[in-house]
This record gives sequence, C-alpha cells and structure tokens, in this order.
Amino acid sequence: AENVRKLLLSSPYGPKAVLGVDPGIRTGCKLAVVDDSGKYVASGVMYLQSKTDQEKSAKILAEVVGTSAIRAVAVGNGTAGRETESFIREALKAANLDVPVVMVNESGASIYSASEVAREEFPDLDLTVRGAISIARRLQDPLAELVKTDPKSIGVGQYQHDVNQTSLKKSLDLVVDTCVNSVGVNLNTASYHLLSRVAGIGPALAKKIVEHRSQKGLFKSREQLVEIPRFSKKTFEQAAGFLRIAGGDNPLDNTGVHPERYPFLQNLASQLGKNIPDLLGPGVHYVKEAQSLRQEIGEFTFDDIVRELEKPGRDPRE
Repeated sequence: AENVRKLLLSSPYGPKAVLGVDPGIRTGCKLAVVDDSGKYVASGVMYLQSKTDQEKSAKILAEVVGTSAIRAVAVGNGTAGRETESFIREALKAANLDVPVVMVNESGASIYSASEVAREEFPDLDLTVRGAISIARRLQDPLAELVKTDPKSIGVGQYQHDVNQTSLKKSLDLVVDTCVNSVGVNLNTASYHLLSRVAGIGPALAKKIVEHRSQKGLFKSREQLVEIPRFSKKTFEQAAGFLRIAGGDNPLDNTGVHPERYPFLQNLASQLGKNIPDLLGPGVHYVKEAQSLRQEIGEFTFDDIVRELEKPGRDPRE
C-alpha cells in the first residue's frame, strides 16, 4: 500500500503537451502525442536498429517535437528504455531543441492498454499506441492515469500472491481512494474513473456527472451537482469538499472548504466589509484573527479552513 501511495502521489508535470515513447527493439518505438488536456493527437513509430534507421528517426523526432509545441518527452522504463532515452537526448540536442526527456514508470501500462477501459477510450487504436498514450499521460498527471489500472499491476512489490488477497485488495483500494480525495478532483476535467474514486460517488454516478458535463457544459459552481439525477443531498455532503472548480463563480469552490462552511466565511467577510476573494491568499490573516469563528466551528475545522485559504487550489503533490 505504501508503494502504491508513493507512485500515485508522484509529482505531476501539469497540463502541457507531451510526447510519449513506448520503447521497443524489434518492433520499433511507438510514439504518441497528447495535448495539454491529455487528449490524443497523433502517433508514429521510429526504429533504432541500424544507423540509417537512427538517422531517419532523429529527423522524425526533431520534426514532431519542433512542430507540435511539445514541452517534454516521456520514455517508458521497460526493455530498451535507457538506450531509447539516450538516443532521444542526443537527437534533440543535435536539433538544438531544449526539451526535457523524462523516464516514466510504465508498469501496468501494457495491462491498461489491453483493458476494457482503454478499449472504451480508444476503440480504433493499436494496443502499443494506447501504451504510449498512457506513458505520456503518466507524466502529465500520474494520479489521473494510474486510477484506470488495477492497483495490483502498478508494480506494488514482490510476493503479492503470498498475502491474503482480500486484505490486499482492500488496502490498495483504500490507498487509491485516500490519494484521490486528499489531492482533490477537478470537476470539469476529471475522467469518470477519477470521479468514481471520490467519497460518496460510485462508477454509475461518475458517468452521470460526465454526461451532464458534456450536455450542459462546464460546472460553474458546486451547487449545480444537485441538478444531476440521483445526486442526493447526502452524496453532496460526502463528496463536495473533494471536488474542485477552477475559475468558477465562487473562489471557495477551488479549495477544500466544504460548502456547508461557506455561510460562516461569508458572514465574516460581510462583518469586515470585505468580499470572499479578499480572505484568500494573503488575506487569510483576517480569518486567523477571527477567534469567534474558531469557537463556532471548532479547532480542527478552523485550522483546515485556514490551510486551504492560504493556498487556494494548491496541489499537495510537490
């Protein structure tokens, strides 16, 4: 469980276009370009076996990286990963392209590429291309990509078969859920796999949220969740604090502050003659000084709220 937690919480590169490379000797290295939102753009193959192959591949690489505004290259750490990585570095250096090349842990990528989930996402693509897409996305946001794979196949460690399988599954699932909830999920960009890990939301409801989003457009506030069929008050109570909306109507929707605490902060703001945005970031000292609020909502909740207001929208992963 500890190993899975470290993998899930590894630092995201963020919403930047990435070229994913799935290394291969005989069959060539599969290339896949994903844009800043993680959407698949194009794919190709480069061969590194002979000198002429390498010269051709260097040209392809320089062209792809030069024209597609690629911000990083993610190379899977499987067979021939090291050789592929050093070839790419050399080729980019020769073409005067200053783009970082990063080794990405690809365990479970092949399992993902043959899974139901990947078939649903990319029905027309070859397995190997799906693998390269997964490698690229693992650099952009490890958590969002790894939730699609059974935690047992993300390289958890040896002797997995020697332990009680029920306990293993339970503790790994718990870790995945805990990681997703502690980081928080962006309501407007998250896939239903990620949403289904949020407390109180299961796979069925997660699909409903994604449907609602594609039909009615992006969410502007957490309150809109209640419009979704079968999204009850109880579910809202459990899930709302973990769902984030960047650039929505209420700046508090991009923090971990639960909507049931909004009225307390609104009262405080109006007493001070301020607006909610004035309490965020540097303005958090107004909240810290409000001793009456601390007594009203309790020590722990108060400290949590202060921590969230200090850095609204902060990602706890470094």
